[in-house]
Amino acid sequence: MQKTKLQNQNLPKGWRKVKLGDYLDLIRGIAYSSGNLLKSRDSIFLVNLKNINRGGGFKKEGLKDYSGEYKIEQLVEKDDIVVAMTDLTPQSEVIGMPALVPEIEKKACISMDIIKLSPKREGVDKKFLYYLLTDRNYKSWIKGFANGVNVLHLNSNGITGYTPAIPRSLDEQRRIASILSAFDEKIELNNKINKALEEMAQAIFKEWFVKFKFPGHEKVKLVDSELGKIPEGWEIKKFEEIMDFLDGEYIPQSKYDTSGEYLIYGSNTIMGRSNKYLYKGPIIILAKIGSYCGAIRYSHLPCWINNNAGGIRGKKGIPTSFIYYLLKRFNFNQVKEGTGQPFISMKGLKIQNAILPPQGLLDLFNKNTDSIKNCIANNEKENQKLAELRDLLLPKLMSGEIRV
Repeated sequence: MQKTKLQNQNLPKGWRKVKLGDYLDLIRGIAYSSGNLLKSRDSIFLVNLKNINRGGGFKKEGLKDYSGEYKIEQLVEKDDIVVAMTDLTPQSEVIGMPALVPEIEKKACISMDIIKLSPKREGVDKKFLYYLLTDRNYKSWIKGFANGVNVLHLNSNGITGYTPAIPRSLDEQRRIASILSAFDEKIELNNKINKALEEMAQAIFKEWFVKFKFPGHEKVKLVDSELGKIPEGWEIKKFEEIMDFLDGEYIPQSKYDTSGEYLIYGSNTIMGRSNKYLYKGPIIILAKIGSYCGAIRYSHLPCWINNNAGGIRGKKGIPTSFIYYLLKRFNFNQVKEGTGQPFISMKGLKIQNAILPPQGLLDLFNKNTDSIKNCIANNEKENQKLAELRDLLLPKLMSGEIRV
């Protein structure tokens, strides 16, 4: 890579300005379908707003099953680009953000709040286009085309009217995209490793504390309890007897810092970063209010928890990792209240029952899972560094300041 001088109205040599609408068609989601409809014989996935990360990027966790009608052009494949046309909430900030569709296990189409970008002529590489839409210049531009009161909606002219400078050479576009995608591929690999590690820890919990196949179980008989048969010497405890419940605290966006060391957790989303933390890790983050209430996350590292969420830790002697996997299996619908704005009844949550094993087994479980959680935390730290390097390079590559 080398730095280059800007020429011709501040454009690098070999670059030109293009209007995206000249190169792209916008395919709208299922609510806009008319004619030539197909009915899915089997359930397919529906790509929706929950699949798009704040700031851009795809997450599979929000995929929904769908068995209704759709048009062929509303289906998406690997490396298709989709864009959020509205926001889940005023705080979610996904509007206008792009996502590159990954490999998905079965057929998928887009929802009414999503558009697919479909190339209509040569000239712009698809992956280069994706990174172009994650650049700060696009993010600044697109804000001017969002309108609404409680929920923002995007005017599609914001995408078709965007006029960036790009290399004339498709090869140079592809080289730029390959540099940036190398960072994302490593981040994705770390995420896959973390998912496998997480599944391993959950499997240990299930084997020991659900199936009661813990080390030495052959020598322990099962006895009756109010929760059914449990190993002799184990106890039934209320959640409030084994967990500490901690309040989140509001932090204004003016206190956010994109280069901050600590994550800010909200209701099932990472809202940003800060140079201050509210609680040391390990800690469980519980979404308490809104459509995500009942969702939980685990942070091995210090973090800030906003006021629409709360923190949970194991009481003295009880590993927080044990509490986390216990709550992963808990049905939070039992303690949800409210309709328009659902919330978790903390009073109802605290009086729920749990089966508590002896301290020795808790310590052994903590020893086994602590190394797993440490590995996950290290991968998350590496991902943070990789993302910072990618975001540092991206505007320089997209402006032609650095040529490849």
